Amino acid sequence: MISRFNIKLFLKMIFVFLIVIACLSSPSAFSTSAAFAAPASYEPAWTPSKTRVFIVGVLEWINSETYSSFPQKNRRDEKLVKLFKDAGVPNENIVYLKDGEAGADVIRKSLSDHLSKSSADETLFLYYCGHGFRTSDRAKTFFASHDSGNDGVEEWSLESIFSDIEKKFKGKRAILAADCCYSGALCEIASKRKSGISYACFASASATNSSTGNWTFTERMLLGFSGAPCADGNNDGAITLGELDENIVGDMAFAEEQMASSKFTGEFKSDMVVAAAKKKRDENIGRRIEAKSGDDWYRALVLDSKDGKVLVHYFGWEETDDEWVKPVDIREAPKNKEYKAGSSVEIEWNKKWYPAIVIKTANGLHYVHYKDYDDSWNEWAGPARIRTSK
Repeated sequence: MISRFNIKLFLKMIFVFLIVIACLSSPSAFSTSAAFAAPASYEPAWTPSKTRVFIVGVLEWINSETYSSFPQKNRRDEKLVKLFKDAGVPNENIVYLKDGEAGADVIRKSLSDHLSKSSADETLFLYYCGHGFRTSDRAKTFFASHDSGNDGVEEWSLESIFSDIEKKFKGKRAILAADCCYSGALCEIASKRKSGISYACFASASATNSSTGNWTFTERMLLGFSGAPCADGNNDGAITLGELDENIVGDMAFAEEQMASSKFTGEFKSDMVVAAAKKKRDENIGRRIEAKSGDDWYRALVLDSKDGKVLVHYFGWEETDDEWVKPVDIREAPKNKEYKAGSSVEIEWNKKWYPAIVIKTANGLHYVHYKDYDDSWNEWAGPARIRTSK
């Protein structure tokens, strides 16, 4: 595939647009500026100058036998850090720990210290990418630190993240996002918390599902928070939390065959604005399609259109592989076979097939219960993992 579009330049243009708005209007410019004419009822989910960011990206581990490494090239966690800096988040409000810097003790101490410096009018954005894992009884979930699995390491539990936020953070809003296996536990825990903190949680998978090693989830976070037109579902000039959620769920089901998760509590509402967006050139922008490159068809997202062609990003590929294609080289993706609720099926897990019952379907995926296991094993299965019972 041939790259014909510099998406870095595109994001930079969007950032400049947002910063100009912020400079010319109030701190809540994302929701009130006439420049993007969002409905008056919209509220800002965050304001750059009043945002505290904590990002942990672990792509390699000391215990490499337990935790396989991910490619270091073009890491999207670094792009997320840059996004917040370019949007106007003060440098002193950003902590970014990656790989060898992200030992379990360092992560917990850094988070505690960072939260203690917060003020009452701030919003927290916390993000993790790497490996997620659970205890053998599936009762607790952890994010793997660089030294995870080694003797004497106190693992970074999701429960401790919420406890630290509620003890140390002086603000009232926290946006949490995770791109890893079992990350949906963030959403489940948030729904049970009883505190003065409002949570908006986004996860690449459910609490019981593994997650792919691609960057699809984080790429959609980048598109949403940067104000990319393809992220504006109703083309009204504002990308909301609800639209961000719908886009993440749609991309993960379409490209990765897994169910993403989300949860909004307290003050967070689905119509709160994440970013302003320029209007789309045409209705094709934002579509999920299959595009032909060479002799093969690939699942892709339409980013832009011009001169009778569309710019596509191929899911699971680098942005340098984005290219302009003719309409004749795009098509609708075939629909997945759907099994009705109550159907007896077989589900592939760890290269073996197990009998299961379909509980419900959504976005071409099936939520199933394994016949010989308790409900803690219930999970979402994509089309490649489900078949009719023999």
